[in-house]
Amino acid sequence: MTNTAALWDNEILFRSSTLVKKNSTLGSLHTRKIALLLFLTH
Repeated sequence: MTNTAALWDNEILFRSSTLVKKNSTLGSLHTRKIALLLFLTH
């Protein structure tokens, strides 16, 4: 349960930061790839 809550927190943080960096779509895609890699390796 805690992991799910943390995952949702990360998703919310990611989405809000994407809104801030909306002018850099490539950067956002790259960030999501890194986040996915980090999530899968943990």
